[in-house]
Amino acid sequence: MNTAARELKTLLERQHHNLLRLADILQDERTALTSGAVANVEAATATKQICLQALEDDMKIHLDWLAKTGLATDEHGIMTYLRRCDPDGQHGLEALWRKIKALFSRCREQNLLNGKVVLIHQRQTQQALAILRGSTLQDAACYGPKGHTPHGVASRTLGRV
Repeated sequence: MNTAARELKTLLERQHHNLLRLADILQDERTALTSGAVANVEAATATKQICLQALEDDMKIHLDWLAKTGLATDEHGIMTYLRRCDPDGQHGLEALWRKIKALFSRCREQNLLNGKVVLIHQRQTQQALAILRGSTLQDAACYGPKGHTPHGVASRTLGRV
């Protein structure tokens, strides 16, 4: 196996491993979100960030290799590079890349599902706040996208001790 093929295979195997790990982390995050275990959500989020950083670092290396060879950083460029490094397919680089792409899709879908769980919890919290404030659900938003309170929503004392 030539040096380029060996280095690429090592990189792809590391990406594959990190994506498998990310898939597990996202499942743990989902479990924590649905159970309301805040500490577990925070732990999963912290672990997810570390894993995502490792994946990003490896992707930068991968894209740098493509750029150095003058290839585009799109799917065609990646496939061309894989075929250059493994012309007879003996090292299974294309198959490994297909597994990586499938795992990326799986992780993206899981992350979207987790985002939906977060949105459901956010709506429930907004509804509870609306009830406590005696306002309608339209007025329930505490903060807008820029972090400001919407017009008509003033801070109120909810109780005194």
